[in-house]
Amino acid sequence: MNQKRRKQINEASAGLSDDLMDMLRNIAADLEDINMDEETARENMPESLQETDRYYESEEASEHLMEAVEHVLTAAAEIECAQDELERVILGI
Repeated sequence: MNQKRRKQINEASAGLSDDLMDMLRNIAADLEDINMDEETARENMPESLQETDRYYESEEASEHLMEAVEHVLTAAAEIECAQDELERVILGI
């Protein structure tokens, strides 16, 4: 690979910065906190509201929040892998 293409790859790789990784991890942590609040609210629902649509909607929201957390963390891991692969190309490994 010639120097020009290596430079272009290096510039593209710079867009996959540590700031982006931190941002994704912070988003995942925020979503986990929101989910914990939702679970606490559901646990504190009066018995008269348990087994209602509202309860089940809360349960479903928690499931979706945790799936979103998994996707965000997977995205962060995939970006990290992309950075590693691009580094190998730049170094000619």
